[in-house]
Amino acid sequence: SIEYTRDFLDLGALEIVGNWSYRTAQTSSPAPASDPLSRTPGYSLLGGRVTYIPRSDNWSLSFFGTNLTDKAYFIDRIGIGGFSGTSIGRYGRPREWGISFTAKM
Repeated sequence: SIEYTRDFLDLGALEIVGNWSYRTAQTSSPAPASDPLSRTPGYSLLGGRVTYIPRSDNWSLSFFGTNLTDKAYFIDRIGIGGFSGTSIGRYGRPREWGISFTAKM
């Protein structure tokens, strides 16, 4: 993860955060490791956040995103049906974005 903070027009600060994660390939079924359908490929994900923090430092407003490249990836996958070429699996979350407001009491 990389974080950078900079003053913003004498009004406060902008904090910019970027992150990258990688998950290596794995076998997630009782099928033999040589079965290509029992193998979940590795994947990389990018995320980021931009936060405005006023000089009073009593609140902040953030814009954020996850899976910014909208990578389609399996969390896990299981080969079923032997040589039929069938597998079942769960896809990971798609690109998401949002806004967050935080107040300090």
